[in-house]
Amino acid sequence: MSFGIPVRNGLSIGLLASTFLSSGGRLVPRLSLNFLAGGTLDPRITFTRSSTATFVGSDGLIQTAAIDTPRFDYDPITLAPKGLLIEEQRENLLLRSEEFDNAGWTKTNSTITANATTAPDGTLTGDKHVPNLAVTMGVGATETRVFQSPSATTGISYTFTIYAKEGEFDQIEFGLIATPTVTAKFSLNLGTVISGSGASIEPAGNGWYRCSLTVVAGVTGALAIRWSANDSVALVGDGTSGIFVWGAQFEAGAFATSYIPTVTVPVTRDPDNAEMTGTNFSSWYNASEGSIVVSADSFRGTPGSARTFTFNDGTSGNNIRTGGQSTLQVIDTGTPQCSIAGTPLIPFDGTVFKFASAYKANDFVTVTTGVVDTDPSGTIPTVNQLLLGSGETTATFLNGHIRTITYYTSRLTNAQLQALTT
Repeated sequence: MSFGIPVRNGLSIGLLASTFLSSGGRLVPRLSLNFLAGGTLDPRITFTRSSTATFVGSDGLIQTAAIDTPRFDYDPITLAPKGLLIEEQRENLLLRSEEFDNAGWTKTNSTITANATTAPDGTLTGDKHVPNLAVTMGVGATETRVFQSPSATTGISYTFTIYAKEGEFDQIEFGLIATPTVTAKFSLNLGTVISGSGASIEPAGNGWYRCSLTVVAGVTGALAIRWSANDSVALVGDGTSGIFVWGAQFEAGAFATSYIPTVTVPVTRDPDNAEMTGTNFSSWYNASEGSIVVSADSFRGTPGSARTFTFNDGTSGNNIRTGGQSTLQVIDTGTPQCSIAGTPLIPFDGTVFKFASAYKANDFVTVTTGVVDTDPSGTIPTVNQLLLGSGETTATFLNGHIRTITYYTSRLTNAQLQALTT
């Protein structure tokens, strides 16, 4: 008989000699990582990130993690743990992201009252945007806009986000002058998108919402980022009513990532890297066969080549990996051995998904939503590390949360894999 060794904060290191316990045939993983406990990584995981980064803490407020410190995210409304956050590198191109009263933001027919309310990070840094008396609310040249014009490159997708909260007025409107102009309108009362293709809204706690709009730049050069208070009843400003705003971000990418605060210059958040190498990997990995079960989420919009896990040797020539939510890909000495698409799950919109994959010479399988997909031929590559939420290139980051990963030192039966994913 063999035993798993529990680690504090709910993590479990399974130092097991077998996949099964002798009593009752109960499945026991050789490796069990539970990131929902939060706070501490399995000591065999090496984590690096060369910059600070923000996340939502267990109190629902936005916090800052130090360099090389992992982020365990929480839902800002329910306070439920979401897991280990893994993101690619991004840069916030806007300046003074929390100081809309600063001259770096141009105000047209409107004013900004600085530090008017508590922001999503718990500090008194939320500003108030107030349209001028009798001026039509909107984002046009003669209306009530606030704007900044960062540089963009034609053909590249960009995403603008800002935290907004209902005041006397209950809507916010965006206008991104990307040639053509792309607009969106959001309800800060209902927490819904009123209009705008590529727009989304997410609750951020305490009445705040993070509103987002993605565009493809039609020109190279300055791209005007405009926003304004609006209302479901009033058409013009009264000089005192408005909305609250905080944390503006404009980043190259087709989806929003975690907030990156700026002051006088654009700021880059470096990528999250989590891996197990050396004996920290070889002590539990079986080179001839194995099974892995993953629970995760992603907010990148489409699965693409996102990796929840990658077994490799530091190159793209030897891999056992996911190529999306449930796709299993195996490459041995540069030659593809297996590519199983798996049954499609749900969009990469932050919804949790779960799947299982297994490998053995001439016997590969992926199980999603109870459906079994197999590949009966292929060899096994030699690998020496596990990458969590990433792969060989910058395009393979999960951009989401890993909740749990369990690994078994045998190719489990299809029925066992189905049971583990239901």
